[in-house]
Amino acid sequence: SWSDGGAASHNITTPTNDQTYTAQFQQVVTEPPPAPTSTITLATNPPGLQITLNGQAVTAPHSTVSEEGEQHALGVVSPQTVDGITYEWVSWSDGGAASHNITTPTNDQTYTAQFQQVVVADDLIFADDFESGDLSAWPQRVTDGDDLAVLPAAAMLGSYGLLAQIDDNHNLALINGELNGEKRYRARFHFDPNSVVMAQGNMHEIFRGFVGTWPAVLDMKMRFYNGRYQVRVGILNDSTTMRNSSWFDLTDEPHALEVDWQAATALGENDGSISFWIDGVLHSQLTGIDNDTRYIDRIRLGAISGIDSGTRGTYYFDAFESRRENYIGPAAGIAMVASVVADPTQLHAYTEEELTEEDMQPPADEELPDEEDPDEENPDEENPDEEQDLPQLFLPWTSH
Repeated sequence: SWSDGGAASHNITTPTNDQTYTAQFQQVVTEPPPAPTSTITLATNPPGLQITLNGQAVTAPHSTVSEEGEQHALGVVSPQTVDGITYEWVSWSDGGAASHNITTPTNDQTYTAQFQQVVVADDLIFADDFESGDLSAWPQRVTDGDDLAVLPAAAMLGSYGLLAQIDDNHNLALINGELNGEKRYRARFHFDPNSVVMAQGNMHEIFRGFVGTWPAVLDMKMRFYNGRYQVRVGILNDSTTMRNSSWFDLTDEPHALEVDWQAATALGENDGSISFWIDGVLHSQLTGIDNDTRYIDRIRLGAISGIDSGTRGTYYFDAFESRRENYIGPAAGIAMVASVVADPTQLHAYTEEELTEEDMQPPADEELPDEEDPDEENPDEENPDEEQDLPQLFLPWTSH
């Protein structure tokens, strides 16, 4: 500005007295142009795993804007377990080591960390695809005549599957009591409701894992509710509390059901858990369970118990497989028509029920000896007067 208030250029008239005209200036600060930037995106294959950026763990995909020429440190979390599956790092897409530095390029760039599933050798516990055409793979079975049978009509893979015909309230079960006190137990089987008729609210167990012959420490139920088939899983703690997942809808078509049960690693650790997949999609993951004294050495598959009079018809099982560590996934070759979408709000949701002493006892019919292979020699028939040993009962307060 000028001291006389004039414009930058203006006329003055010479005054009668000496006069000073002062022009006021101010420094002009020129901002340097912004440095060019690029977007760095970190990805993983499979997606959703963790990597590190400058020492901080991030979940892929993760993007950050960086000045060109700026350095960053990339790293991996390996091994890592996501949704019950353990992965280990294999390579970076730029050929770098597991931990290495990158310089921000002049163009946007994606760096992908390749992982692979960790496969534990000798992981298989037991499997039956029912292609033998009979029940011989199962050491014991409760068939109620021929109501539980291997037939072509039940096949979802290959030529045979397991058909459960529910025409009364009798239990139907395939039993394997030859497990080795498993502290972690995975099982996957395919299940087709096959339009079985169930009244509103009818429910019963279709798969269970036991300590001895009882109690059930792993539980899978199905029910019919508001016109829909539904399933849920449950895990028993060291006392009498069963923690159950939410109920999840099943369409009237074949589905792959997989459960991963884990006992707590030690007294006070409270890190037991149960996870549940439908058609390869994780639906439930319940953690923080105090069940370090629990293990599984006996399983039952079928219309196991709790059959209601309003439930009648047939449904199918196929492709049973159990492992200790490795994720199993849906069996290759089985077409699952419907896709069951997971609800993330239900992933960790649960209800709890306190079991009574009566709940912890086997039903009366399960106290009887199980049906053995009819081709095997029956010592009780040779010695009819010899007293039969009943299965030992393990109550929740019993120490193992």
